[in-house]
Amino acid sequence: MTVLRLEDIEHAYGTEPAVRGVTLELGAGEIVSLVGPSGCGKTTMLRLAAGLERLRGGAISLSGETVADTRTHAPPEARDVGLVFQDYALFPHLDVASNVGFGLGALSTAERDARVDDMLQLVGLSHLAGRFPHALSGGEQQRVALVRALAPRPKVLLLDEPFSGLDAAVRHRVREETRTLLREQGTATLLVTHDGDEALQLGDRVALMRDGELVQHGSGEDLYLHPVDAFAARFFGEVNELDAVVKEGVVSTPFGSLPAGDLTEGSTARVLFRPESLQLVDDGTTVARVEDSRILCGHRATVVTLENESTAPRRLEVRHDIDESVSAGDRVGLRLVEGGAWVFAAP
Repeated sequence: MTVLRLEDIEHAYGTEPAVRGVTLELGAGEIVSLVGPSGCGKTTMLRLAAGLERLRGGAISLSGETVADTRTHAPPEARDVGLVFQDYALFPHLDVASNVGFGLGALSTAERDARVDDMLQLVGLSHLAGRFPHALSGGEQQRVALVRALAPRPKVLLLDEPFSGLDAAVRHRVREETRTLLREQGTATLLVTHDGDEALQLGDRVALMRDGELVQHGSGEDLYLHPVDAFAARFFGEVNELDAVVKEGVVSTPFGSLPAGDLTEGSTARVLFRPESLQLVDDGTTVARVEDSRILCGHRATVVTLENESTAPRRLEVRHDIDESVSAGDRVGLRLVEGGAWVFAAP
């Protein structure tokens, strides 16, 4: 069942277009990550869904009921949505329990207290109920903001860069805790982020925007493994890039020929592949010289220069197992995994 639908959305600030013809929907209990670089229109989409901006074109519906179009504009308080902002927007003069209970005025005192206690237990913060926001860590503030938004049991939860203020050391853990909580609550959630890893970690589906338009959307696996263009490939991780000329329907690379798809004969193609798509082998026909090799989090990153190149030496990155130790100056063989490269028209 569709809980939130944004259909053919158009919006502008003055004469500057911000969103152009974007359609997106959320199903019950689904988490959708709306991701893209700064200024691409993703936060505008969230503000339109929340009722904080008036539509210029298209329509927005909640559980099948239109809440916004060119003639209708239901205010935020009438939309039954929860909001968590980048700065959490906790009330500094209220303690944790009062912050969580702020939107529960329709309940009796006993019901409100019970709901607050339930929500704080969900995130393990019952012992901080009487503490004020300034005395909380960033992760604790984020969890308070999240359960405050969930306490009224909204139809849709809207999250605007909710993890950007956290230290890298705790960000991954807090994201995973948030995902677990949202799963348990079954709340349809739209997450806005500029972080590709965050979008992939949290989203059941991922929608990538650029310049106010939707570039690609689908599962995180689809976007990571099957990008529709070079922009999408680069957004979700590091890539190696080579240029090649289309001849008889293929492009020639140091790792063999690849299908050129519908690219024009004689045109220049851009070949992209991720560092983990290269393998170190003993018998590879492609030979490279190791320039540098370092251990990173969970893998080894090795920079190599291809040998026997008629043009300037090509530097590539390989990501491989930590126990595959190599040193600067070593000669290594390389193999590109099957299906690990994409061919697009060169810009």
